[in-house]
Amino acid sequence: MDEELLAEFLLESNENLSAIEQQLMDLEANPQDEEILGAIFRAIHTVKGSCGFLGLVGLEKVAHAGENLLSKIRSLKFAMNADLVSLLLECTDAITSLLDGLESEGVEPDIDHSGLINRLHVAERLVATMAGGEKPAIETVPEDTANEGATGTLKELQAWAPDVSDKGAAALLENGWLSAQAVMDAGFATLKGLDGFTAGDALKLLGVAKVAVKHGNNDEKPAVAAKVDSEPSAEPKVAASIEANVEVVKKNMAEGSTTSPVAVKKTAIKATTAKPKSAGSIRVDVDLLDSLMNQVGELVLTRNRLVQMVQASGNMDFVRVSRDVDHVTEQLQSQLLRTRMQPIQSVWNSVPRIVRDMGKQLEKKITVVMHGEETELDRTILNALKDPLTHIIRNSCDHGIEMPNERRKAGKPAEGTLRLSASQESGFIVILIEDDGAGIDAERVKKKAVSMGVLTEEQGEKISSKAALQLIFHAGLSTAENVSNLSGRGVGMDVVRTEIERVGGNVDISSEPGKGTTLRIRIPLTLAIILAMIVRCHGQRFAIPQMSIQELLSAPKDSNEWRVIGGQSFYRLRGKLLPIMRLKETLKLSDTVEDEGSIVVIDLGDRNFGVLVDQIHGAEEIVVKPLGVHFQHLGFYGGCSILGDGIVIPIFDCNELANLMQLSPEVEAMRQAEDGSENDISRDELQHTLVFSQGEQRFAIPMVLIERLELFPAERIEHSGASEVLQYRDDVIAVIRWGDLIGHDEQTLSGDVYGLILSDGHKRMCLQVEKVEDILETPLEIKKRSEDPLFLGTSVINGTATEVIDVFEVVKKADINWFARTSPTLASSDDTGFRQKILFVEDAAFFRNLVMPIFEVLGYEAWVAKDGLEACKILEERVPDLILTDLEMPNMNGYELTDWVREREEFDDIPIVALTATPVDEIDTVHQNKFVEVMLKLDRQSLTKGLSEVMANIKKKKPLRVEGAVVVDVDASI
Repeated sequence: MDEELLAEFLLESNENLSAIEQQLMDLEANPQDEEILGAIFRAIHTVKGSCGFLGLVGLEKVAHAGENLLSKIRSLKFAMNADLVSLLLECTDAITSLLDGLESEGVEPDIDHSGLINRLHVAERLVATMAGGEKPAIETVPEDTANEGATGTLKELQAWAPDVSDKGAAALLENGWLSAQAVMDAGFATLKGLDGFTAGDALKLLGVAKVAVKHGNNDEKPAVAAKVDSEPSAEPKVAASIEANVEVVKKNMAEGSTTSPVAVKKTAIKATTAKPKSAGSIRVDVDLLDSLMNQVGELVLTRNRLVQMVQASGNMDFVRVSRDVDHVTEQLQSQLLRTRMQPIQSVWNSVPRIVRDMGKQLEKKITVVMHGEETELDRTILNALKDPLTHIIRNSCDHGIEMPNERRKAGKPAEGTLRLSASQESGFIVILIEDDGAGIDAERVKKKAVSMGVLTEEQGEKISSKAALQLIFHAGLSTAENVSNLSGRGVGMDVVRTEIERVGGNVDISSEPGKGTTLRIRIPLTLAIILAMIVRCHGQRFAIPQMSIQELLSAPKDSNEWRVIGGQSFYRLRGKLLPIMRLKETLKLSDTVEDEGSIVVIDLGDRNFGVLVDQIHGAEEIVVKPLGVHFQHLGFYGGCSILGDGIVIPIFDCNELANLMQLSPEVEAMRQAEDGSENDISRDELQHTLVFSQGEQRFAIPMVLIERLELFPAERIEHSGASEVLQYRDDVIAVIRWGDLIGHDEQTLSGDVYGLILSDGHKRMCLQVEKVEDILETPLEIKKRSEDPLFLGTSVINGTATEVIDVFEVVKKADINWFARTSPTLASSDDTGFRQKILFVEDAAFFRNLVMPIFEVLGYEAWVAKDGLEACKILEERVPDLILTDLEMPNMNGYELTDWVREREEFDDIPIVALTATPVDEIDTVHQNKFVEVMLKLDRQSLTKGLSEVMANIKKKKPLRVEGAVVVDVDASI
């Protein structure tokens, strides 16, 4: 068999089959959806046609049996049921297994599927019987009357009837999908009795068939036969496969095929119309892409080295050339990375099938909800995620979601819900897998761990519930009473964590008994080229992946925040003790180690710790290379790279560093005791804040628009006219000096300077500040209001009075047109001047001040209430277009307000959006379902975009309104 031809067939067949599983799931949910049924039928039909051409007898038999069943269901408009879906899924599995064997061995596998084929035939007859019997038209056409070269029968004509016009019906015969002789044998009475055909259609079809038989070619258009009478007739099987594989026919012609060139041209045009994207796409070998990626990696290293050499030389001509090389390299790297990216949907496509099969075996009702399927990941990471995700899904179905009767007793709907979501956050992907099942009891986990000897009884008493849940990832530990052959929560979860960590990710679990379990997976976008923080320790440099870094701290020796418990160093960070790894001590670089230097705070979800280093050099893009064989036993190194100056540096694997940081139960208990002595502050009250100083003054800026904190040489700031600019990545951005904004005397900048990169997702600017003191989460309680619009007021941070900056005012002062050019939708008023109205419910003045400018920018009119009770009073007097409410408030919170609104019919049409500082994944599903959307109040970009979309949808649904006038539906009046 021709290898190239086989490769084309396998690729096309796999593409046709890839969507069938999900389509069958959808068809089970919507049994009367003829469009989905038609798509499934056509996919199987195409595979069958190609099999016939290539002589794959076994594969053709299975596909043909499945096609016949689908044809019967389609022609008789039989409602799909679960048993039929299961049988058809088994059919696609059989086809897939045959294709896999064909791909690996090069020949068709000798697998007996006769049992499946018989069941498909039985199902076909049952469908006919249950639907009231077959039509005589199909029964009266004996199979042996069909021309041997035809790929279709009248059954196929019956199936295709709903999709073709009167000319299309003739085209079925002309293109070789039906036998002309079979049509003639059927006769006029039979043809006109077929669904979808009139008497005129039957006459037209018989006319074409009669001429075709007369010319001795059952499968060719008579006009063509007349024009190319001297040409040999087309091979029937080639004609049958034309629609399925145009490229196959072209190759066949090139090798001396006798196919009529006119017929091929017409079919090729038809196929091109059906798949317009193919003309602009080519298939590239994956190995070639990997090789190109490696070459680009080398180019990035060379670029880094060139940039350093040029900066050292000071030659401006070299600087300009270096910038061009830098820009082109970054563009090339970005475009090539895109070729390796694939949507996570390619992995998630199998989830509905897994859940369906598990549900049937376990007799449970489970619904799958997926969000963010379009989120893209490097294909290497996607491949590594398949098995861990499958195991997690099976565990959730088997041991997470309860039986229907148990759910009813617990006051839950009988049908369980499994939610999958994926989103991109600052260079990495967050995947959430949530079920609303029974949850995991941390106390049971502790007891199980003690009984297995994982913990002592004393350790079991001291360990926290959150830490206990992480023991689920210990090999062999399971809380399931009966470990089935389907799955076992805990059995294999250690492998799940290992596989995820192998690609640079981490996994965290949270659960609440009776409410459900959430697994949070965080993984990098790609493994080829990463952004890393370069640090120095005892004269040596190391790289720490940026995706694992939460923040950087300056930790002088005389700081009051240092603690030592049981010989372990801790640093008090925002009231919590952070365990510190002394890198010199861990790597045995020095015998004397002191607690001073800089701390790199590592965030791995359930495990946070700090790495104490001597110096932080800054962030740099590096290419990950494997370690030599002599270093592979050092598990805490994930690879190495080459810096611009040619020095080879190791890259830390933060997950392995965390494993080295295992604290003894006694030390952990003492740490938790100290942590517990601090006042417990609500997560909703904490704001991510950057503190910096300018002269003797301290300022705080909420990290609403701050994209990155950069430390760069002052020489990089250039002049463009009267303005200062900075080349940042592939853009030129404005530089605003904070000292100038507050009236300080202008200073000459030298050495390294701090720049806050402000961005709303569309534009950037750099706010240059004197010295960054800290990045922290703190309750920003405004003690004293400011008359200067640049400031929200004065707050006390770490015992020091600090001016809190209004970042929106800073941006507007620097560029008055910033928001006007970046807002996605400013058309919030119509031609009558009517402005859409939002009832904004928020108890914190700080957040009101942060969010109100967004309403101003988007052109909405806002009514403000400080809690749910005030909102109720406003609603009794006037009706807004949207309610935007905080969740945690005094007197009446957001959930209670929502319940109050939904109890009143007059407010049925008002959408309610929740606004929260808590990550959305930490809000349980039941509460999330109360709102049309849940938005993060500190994410200005998402909040602006989300509000615009919600308000735009409201505007589309509502009739035109003019205050003081009669409401008129414009479309209806027209």
